[in-house]
Amino acid sequence: MIVAGIDTATPATVTGLLLPDGAVVEARDEPEEGSRGAHASRLLVLLERALDEGGVAWADVDRIAVGVGPGGFTGLRIGIATARALAQARGLPLVPVSSLATLAAGAGDGAVAAVIDARRGEVFAAAWDGATALVEPAATPEETAERLTAAAATGPAVAVLAAADAGVAHAAAALEAAGDLAGARRVVLTGPGEAPDLPLGVLAERGTRFVLDALDLDADLRAARALVVGTGRLDERALRGAVEGELAVRARQAGVPCHAVVGQNALDLFSTRILDLQRIVTASSAAGLEDASAGLADVI
Repeated sequence: MIVAGIDTATPATVTGLLLPDGAVVEARDEPEEGSRGAHASRLLVLLERALDEGGVAWADVDRIAVGVGPGGFTGLRIGIATARALAQARGLPLVPVSSLATLAAGAGDGAVAAVIDARRGEVFAAAWDGATALVEPAATPEETAERLTAAAATGPAVAVLAAADAGVAHAAAALEAAGDLAGARRVVLTGPGEAPDLPLGVLAERGTRFVLDALDLDADLRAARALVVGTGRLDERALRGAVEGELAVRARQAGVPCHAVVGQNALDLFSTRILDLQRIVTASSAAGLEDASAGLADVI
C-alpha cells in the first residue's frame, strides 16, 4: 500500500509518501521564524516533489492521509480542503490523522507528550502512556470526533477526552459521531459540578481527580512537609471540585497541612471546607506575593 500524507497544522508545509516496503519520502517547507507559512503556494508543489522522489504516480497511490490538527486554522483549512479535493478527484479514501498523535508516534515507546505551538503563549498538547490516548477538544464536535478517530487509530486501550472546558454536550456529540473508537474504552474528563449525559458505555471522570491520580500526587504528599496552593479567587466553588479543593482534601487525608495564597478571599468563614486549609494568605500584588512568601517561610 502507498499512502500520500499532508500536514499543515504548523507553519511548516509537510508532505510525504509511505511506500510498501515501509520507506518514507518527505518533502517539506520550513518558513522563517515568526511566519505563518506558505501552505497555499507550497503544498501541491511539495506533494508532486515527494511523488517524483519516490518514483510514484498518482495511479499508484492507495489512500491519502491528512493532518487534522490541532493547529493553525488557516493552515489546517488549506491542507484539509486540498486533501479532500485530491481524494474526490482521484477516487481515493481519505484518512484523518491527529497531528499530535503523529508527532507522538515517532517518539518510540513509553510515555510521550506531543506539543504544538498555538501562539499567544499557548500550546496544543496531548499525552500518551502507551495504553492511553488523551485528546483535546477542537472548536466543534465534528472536529473533535475526527481527533478521537485519529487517536483511536494508534491503538490505545483507553481514549480520554479532556472536555472540562468544552462541556459535556460537546463531548457527547463528538463521541456519538466518532463511534466505538475501535473498541477503546472511552473516558470523558468533566469539570466541577457538571452532570454528565453521555452515550452508553462512556465513563465520566472528574478531570481534576484523573490528572492528580495520573501524577501519583498522593505518594508525593506523603513525603511532603506542607502543601501550598495558589488561586486568583478563593470561594466555595474553588473548594468543591476545582483543583484547589481537590489538593486541599488530599493533603488533609495525607495528614499534610495545606496553605493557600490567593488574590481574593471570598470564602464564607462558616464553610466546612475551610477546615481543609490551615492558613489563607491574601496577595493581590507582586509585593503581596513577596510578603506571603515571607509569611510561609517556615513551610516552604
